[in-house]
Amino acid sequence: MSLDLSVSLLCLMSLVFNPAQVSRPSDREHRMAVQCPWNGQTFSLRDTGDTFVGEFGDITIRGSFVESVDKVGAYFSFSRGLKVFLRKSVPDLTDPNGWISISNDQKWFAINSSNGGAAGGWTISIVHVQQDGTIRDLSDAVTSVMKDFSSRHNCATRGDNYESLRWIAEDQLLLTAAVYGTSDCGSDMGYLEGYVLQPSTGKILKRYSKTALLHLPENCTYNLPRQSD
Repeated sequence: MSLDLSVSLLCLMSLVFNPAQVSRPSDREHRMAVQCPWNGQTFSLRDTGDTFVGEFGDITIRGSFVESVDKVGAYFSFSRGLKVFLRKSVPDLTDPNGWISISNDQKWFAINSSNGGAAGGWTISIVHVQQDGTIRDLSDAVTSVMKDFSSRHNCATRGDNYESLRWIAEDQLLLTAAVYGTSDCGSDMGYLEGYVLQPSTGKILKRYSKTALLHLPENCTYNLPRQSD
């Protein structure tokens, strides 16, 4: 083979196999894991006097908007008949829309509330109806996930976000932990992981990368357009 022909073939191959020429999905879109509508219920508490009422088995959950000089939030009561077993305060509810993840046996509840909507400020409150009929606040169990995630990924200026997706079994909550998707969070901007939490003990049963989380067969996902540069 002549030298000129060899050089020509190499040049042709570099054009064909140049990685820059390989077609890739647009980086203007990215998939996110979201709550499936059959795994819970949305609520919206916009103004003083707004209420949410949900009937789940023999348990009634009532949410009421609260606004004062120093805080905006809500109270959620858990009752059976006329008897209220637990009144849960959810502070800083400046985004009125939220989500309650509900287990199949309607004994485990995870309330997602936000002080800033999709941009950030999501927190989780967990409540369990126990076998003896009493109702227990297990919200502190999320602390173990918060410590684990923030020890490796954290936005120093904003903190992190936590949202429940669904109950995968009794006492097993699938949730996400994410760094705010804003540029002031640096290289961790938008980073996300999945966790399976056992609220009764606070133990982390499993961790998922974002890719693994998106491929769990019972999860719902959708594409979000990326912000323009």
